[in-house]
Amino acid sequence: MKALNKVPGIILTAVQSGVWYLKTIQKIAQESMGNEYVFPLKMIQLPFQEINEILPHKMEEAAQMLVPYLKDMKEIQAQPFLLANITLHETFNYYPKTFSKEIHFLSIEDVLIRKLPVTPKKLAILGTAYTMNSGYLKSLIPKNHQVILLNKDLQKKVDDLRITFYNELDKNQAEKTFSELTKQHPEVDFFIISCTELALALDFFDNKTKFFNLPHMQCERLVSHYLNNHK
Repeated sequence: MKALNKVPGIILTAVQSGVWYLKTIQKIAQESMGNEYVFPLKMIQLPFQEINEILPHKMEEAAQMLVPYLKDMKEIQAQPFLLANITLHETFNYYPKTFSKEIHFLSIEDVLIRKLPVTPKKLAILGTAYTMNSGYLKSLIPKNHQVILLNKDLQKKVDDLRITFYNELDKNQAEKTFSELTKQHPEVDFFIISCTELALALDFFDNKTKFFNLPHMQCERLVSHYLNNHK
């Protein structure tokens, strides 16, 4: 069993997003290691509907529901691991004492700090209606960057796209929404994708240069961390 120690892990939430994370992780790994490579991964699937029903307004309660699964990741020695839901990351702020420092968790703060440009940029956060208006993600972004808040109409279109991709894939809606964002906000250097369903939608949009895909970068960080330590 020693060979299985410190294999990376992932806590999965919704079905569509979970499949996306698994496929993305394997694709990134195979780009480095070849098409025959299979990235080792330990997985736990949350009973997400129960947690999703209380998000985002009961973060402390959500944190308490999440704790047993974090302990499970430690028990199965999944190191490092990521959480396949951006909104749930905020629970770490609400209930920090329950999360052991012994658990090697790849946070979105770590990804943002590593991936955002050093030079000041204009950014816009794309996610759930809650994520776009709360101060959580904004608080993780270095202060030299300016965060632009979308108007309510655009926020609704982004949130509608997220809801659509939670249940099904709609290429036309994805193209229309992302095109409108870039046209209405040419001053924005990067739109931060902070929701997995929007990462799914972005796969259907050709011009990704202005999009900072946070879920995809989570996957890149997990793969690079493991491969750099197992050469």
